[in-house]
Amino acid sequence: MTNVPHTLYRIQKSSYISDTVSEIKTSTDLSNLGIDTTLVNQWTNITKQIQSKGITKPVSSAILPYIATGKDLLFTDSTFENQAELLKLLALHSVNHALKTRKTVLKNNSKLSADPDGLVDDMKDQGFTRPKILLLFPFRNVAHKFVHQVLKIALTGSKKQVSNKKRFEDEYGPGEVEKPNLSKSLTYQKTFLGNNDDFFTLGVAFAKNSVKLYTDFYNSDLIVASPLGLRSVVGAPGDKERDYDFLSSIEVLSLFMSDVFLMQNWEHLIHCLEYLNLQPTSPQHTDFSRVKKWALEGHGRHYRQNLVFSSQGSAQISALFGKECVSQRGW
Repeated sequence: MTNVPHTLYRIQKSSYISDTVSEIKTSTDLSNLGIDTTLVNQWTNITKQIQSKGITKPVSSAILPYIATGKDLLFTDSTFENQAELLKLLALHSVNHALKTRKTVLKNNSKLSADPDGLVDDMKDQGFTRPKILLLFPFRNVAHKFVHQVLKIALTGSKKQVSNKKRFEDEYGPGEVEKPNLSKSLTYQKTFLGNNDDFFTLGVAFAKNSVKLYTDFYNSDLIVASPLGLRSVVGAPGDKERDYDFLSSIEVLSLFMSDVFLMQNWEHLIHCLEYLNLQPTSPQHTDFSRVKKWALEGHGRHYRQNLVFSSQGSAQISALFGKECVSQRGW
């Protein structure tokens, strides 16, 4: 493993990334980080593609060893140039977490089928609800890019099918390409390029032979949303129809392009985060015999990894990171 200079990063707070960070080069490096064996080859291929474009030291190859430990991260050097690379990293991390969780549950299901009375603490492998990963994006165009990376990684080397893909392309794809507004800055043009709708929610579920889009939240592994879209579901006290129990067992939270959230409505984001890892109001989606002990004791937020990406630092983002990012694995 070679070394990547720390100068690739501007990471606020004491993230404790060492002065040199190991770059991922081989499949062994990936396996040692706990990446599922079915995903190792795909990430290796992606890295080769990045390097073929002249990027010899991918930023994600240095970040991956860090987030693989489950620590919180505030990365304030996101750019349009490294956006695709960071989305691939998020996709790999998300799919890896979901698949490893699914394999553990299926393995323990098999054991319990053979011995119904053999439940032990090691088999307490679930949360209150199925969704484990929440990814917030400012616009549909960014969510579209992320989901495409998820599909590339999850479907590689298999005959898996994607349900509702056409609907997804219709609703999240670029549609008719508008001419850029040359009177605006280049940053503005790149930010709002494509489908810039900021009201959306999307459930994604992994099955043995398929990836399902538009799944009900309680049957999803990943939830992709905008702060505005998620708030419309979470609601507020006094609303007749509201639901947030599906957020009770989130183990990975990603806030991508957080600086853009500041330009939208920061309060929507803060409001939604208040409902993460709460005790559910209804037990209908829960098998309490399999719920992890720390979840039952109300410590979910301390076992949630938080990944915050921004093009720059700000007082609001730093305050959010300090308040919400309290993983027991540190940052």
